[in-house]
Amino acid sequence: MKISRNSTASAQLNNISAHDTELYIANLIDAVKGDQKDQKFLLDLLKENNPAYQERSSNVVMRLRGYALAAMYYTGLPPGSLPFICAILETERTAYLVAAAARALRGAAPIKKVIPLFLKSIDNIRLHDDAITFTEYQPHWPLLENTTALNELLLTIQYYGNAAYELRDGLLFLTNNRSSDFNKEILKQLNATIDAVSVPGKTKQDCCDHYEDDIDFKPALFFNRKKELSKVIVQDQDSNDQPLTELLKDKLTVLTFFYTRCDNPLKCSMNISRLATLAHDLVNSPMNKSVNVIGITYDSPYDSPNQLIVYGANRGMQFSDTVKLLRVKEGYEDLKTLLHLGVSYIGSVVNIHRNELYILDAEGDVLHAFTHERWDVAQVKTKLEEYANRRTNEKKAHRLLLRPVKNLSKTFYSVVMPLLVALFPKCPLCWAAYLSSFGLSGLSFIPYSPWLYPMIVAIVAFNFYVIFKRAYRRKYYLPCILSGGGMLLIMLLGGLLKIHFALYIGIVFVLAGSLLNSYPVRISANALTKKSLRLSWK
Repeated sequence: MKISRNSTASAQLNNISAHDTELYIANLIDAVKGDQKDQKFLLDLLKENNPAYQERSSNVVMRLRGYALAAMYYTGLPPGSLPFICAILETERTAYLVAAAARALRGAAPIKKVIPLFLKSIDNIRLHDDAITFTEYQPHWPLLENTTALNELLLTIQYYGNAAYELRDGLLFLTNNRSSDFNKEILKQLNATIDAVSVPGKTKQDCCDHYEDDIDFKPALFFNRKKELSKVIVQDQDSNDQPLTELLKDKLTVLTFFYTRCDNPLKCSMNISRLATLAHDLVNSPMNKSVNVIGITYDSPYDSPNQLIVYGANRGMQFSDTVKLLRVKEGYEDLKTLLHLGVSYIGSVVNIHRNELYILDAEGDVLHAFTHERWDVAQVKTKLEEYANRRTNEKKAHRLLLRPVKNLSKTFYSVVMPLLVALFPKCPLCWAAYLSSFGLSGLSFIPYSPWLYPMIVAIVAFNFYVIFKRAYRRKYYLPCILSGGGMLLIMLLGGLLKIHFALYIGIVFVLAGSLLNSYPVRISANALTKKSLRLSWK
């Protein structure tokens, strides 16, 4: 079924789903060719978590993404498409996808970032090349156009011309040392490519820097991310279960995703090998105990703890309290939503996924994300050091800001509290005296309330507790003895027996103990008996 250009309304393009047939989606792609305002539709089809890819086979997903990429030759590259293209050139060994990515690049001016990836892609695909066509989604014999992934790569390098001069030596190496890997047509194209890049040149200035941004990473926004993450229960390679939040607690976390049935050695297998290298490098660094290094499988129903152990060990993982491979037992959909994971499924089997690694803080917030392109161990270590230093500086700043507050609170508990206790009215006569002194003699008839005494006892007891805590920490108990004695005089002799003289002495003792406790030095008890003060620092 052909779809006319006029019928490709935004509603059609933005509402494709897993229920639409692949031919229907392919016809939509054909209908948007040549119109830049529909670029977003093609970009959305590159996203690994597009709802249209649920419950489709890996081969169908690959062909739809490739067909959308090839259409960009006509529409131009939409902003945000470059990370997908770079990831394909760097890691894919599927001829259809690689050819489509190479062709899409000819829909824009030369882009410097992709130039080093051409040789990588040639090396990845040279033993996996195949004949393909993009003239229609379901080709019919005889083919109107026949091409291959290697041919498309070489045509794109020729399109870049002298801007790709840095590839010349690599291309010469292929002709001189790997000629047996290529047929006659490709060798002829290879020689033409060497001629096209034989003179040093520069990429054009309008090479579209906005293509550099990876706009596909959009972690979901939650007001309480930690609460959402607490729903995620994980099991490690040793069959230990725990909430993911407990694992993240008080640490930075490097988190990548993989699955043991991944058949691309340049993706999951290489990522876990690099994760093992990162963990090994951190062992002898100052961040050793403050960073988790974790891999979580996309395929928890299949990847048992035993499989995680074997898979990790075969790739150099040395497991510890901070180095783990995990499967999700509960809350996987929550985790998938929170991190906006780039993965789709057919049933419980992964049909497409991207490279992705995240650096999380202790609350589970994403500090940095490496998505699509292969991440490098050195890059991750640099980011970890940056965030660790920032964390240390924030703690120092926090302590500096809290120091005046702590000092003020110590002063309040040690000096102001006893003064309030001393000055608080403790009998009906006291109430009358206070009210009269403030010109409130008319209120002097207020009866004495029996709850006042327990309140005074509670305040004095709390004051004693504060003094005792500091005395115990300093191993200096003279303030505690004075305050305790004063408390007994106030409560027993002054409060119960109504001996006012004892009450006043108790107040003096409490004040003396509080003042000594707030003093920044220790006053020796022996010095008091010798009528001299000997000061020794805490």
